[in-house]
Formats: sequence, structure tokens, C-alpha cells
Amino acid sequence: MRFIVLILAGLFCNLIPSNVTDAQNLPLVTQSDSTKYFGIDISHHQRDIDWNHLDTFSFIICKATEGVKIVDPKFKSNWENIKCIKGSYHFFRPQFSGSIQANLYLKTSNLSSGDLRPILDVEWTKAWKNKKMRKIYVKNLYQMITIIEKQTGDEPIIYTTALFWNNYILPYHNFVF
Repeated sequence: MRFIVLILAGLFCNLIPSNVTDAQNLPLVTQSDSTKYFGIDISHHQRDIDWNHLDTFSFIICKATEGVKIVDPKFKSNWENIKCIKGSYHFFRPQFSGSIQANLYLKTSNLSSGDLRPILDVEWTKAWKNKKMRKIYVKNLYQMITIIEKQTGDEPIIYTTALFWNNYILPYHNFVF
């Protein structure tokens, strides 16, 4: 199983889907390409967005879902207003089933040709304090990744920080396989 880990750094490399055309004025990115694309992450936390000021970004990712029940209340309107390359993400809650989270995200996300691959926002929450549960939490994450990849044919993008990934995911990675 492979997937991309996107470290929060404000850059966007190797993530443009292969079916994006030159008509969108963005070059396709290869593994050795060092081109950087700048984008933002939006959700209901931004409240009402002035879309006229967002035309300088190459992409926008938009929160779709969280955990097993939450659909971002601004997702539909945000998604419909994005005029550049767009992607939707799920805020992963480790204490819940990866299967249920994957199904909620897939049912809600509305991805189509030309959109970014599915994105999982994986970051520290209070649940990660429980060291005894971390193996299960990482298994839930890999379960979600596997289901999304099988359903969409795309390897999800993992949206995280290097510090979090190295301290909370990698030490338990071997227990998944």
C-alpha cells in the first residue's frame, strides 16, 4: 500500500491528478519536478468566504467530513464555489472505525475527474494521548486508507505534520501489516 504524506508546509507537489489538462494552465508534476503550487484549506471555521479574493491560489482543499457523523456545514456551498483545482478532506478521528469514516467521506465528498485525490487530515487529538490504543488507532487509519483506495482507485493524500507522523503513526506502522 502506498500513499502520499503531505507535510503541512504550504506547498503542493506531485498531487495534481493525471487527467488535469494544460487548459487549466498548470503543468503536470513529475516525481523529480520541484515546482510548487500554493493553496489553502477551508472549512466552516472560515465562515462566509469572499470568493473574489481566492483567485491567486492553484488549489483549494475543503473539509467534507469528520469522524463518523459530521459533515462540514459549509462543505456543499464551499465545494460549489471553488473555481480552481479542488480537493475534499476528511478529519480523521482515530478512536472510530476506519470503515465507517471512509464510508461517510466517500458518500459526502463528491469527487470527480480533475479533482485532487481523496485527502485524510490526520493530526493530533486528545485520543492520541492513550498509548495503549495507538495500535488500534493506526489500524483504523490504514483501514480507512484501504477502503478509500479500493473504492476510488486513488491512493489518498495524508495531510499531516512530520512531527505527528513520526511520533504517532510510524512507531505503530508495523503492527498494521
